[in-house]
Amino acid sequence: MMKKSTIIKSLIIMSLFVLLSSCGYSNKNIEYTQIVKLYEHTQDYQGDTLWIKGKVEKSTSVFGYNGFLLNDGTKKVFVHNADKSPSSGDFIKVKGVVNVPLRLGDNSFIVIKSVEIK
Repeated sequence: MMKKSTIIKSLIIMSLFVLLSSCGYSNKNIEYTQIVKLYEHTQDYQGDTLWIKGKVEKSTSVFGYNGFLLNDGTKKVFVHNADKSPSSGDFIKVKGVVNVPLRLGDNSFIVIKSVEIK
């Protein structure tokens, strides 16, 4: 028969194993939205929080908004970033909120307000 302290230790070790083995697991299940889809279905994405990924093309400042252009190979989008922008050429992942401040006919200016950058 096992001692009570041995059982408790075993349960703690198993709990830690489960906890540690699940760390980072959620990153494997992230679904990334193609930037071209944001332009094709602008109304559907307005206000949504989503993940995009791509190559930083240019850091810039537009009307007091610091940010950068992100290109995923399908299209480019401006990512507003309150912090220092990543360097041109960096391949990054961005979690952000879709905002469409300007529409002219079928054309839209889409801004992703970053929440998290990896």
